[in-house]
Amino acid sequence: MAEDAAWKFAKENNIDLVTANPALVVGPLLQPVLNTSSAAVLNLINGNFTIYALCSKISIIWFACILITQC
Repeated sequence: MAEDAAWKFAKENNIDLVTANPALVVGPLLQPVLNTSSAAVLNLINGNFTIYALCSKISIIWFACILITQC
């Protein structure tokens, strides 16, 4: 909501705006279930690196698909 408000303000006032969305936010959970970012950190702490290897493979495949469709 804050980012949407910032974009609206920038547009209304003819201001250039750049946003940076953090890859990970650390702090207490606001919801009763474990979210994806927190689960990734918990996996890392527990020594489960399998998910990171899988994500790397998925990222490479996704990037390749983008390159193919752009040609």
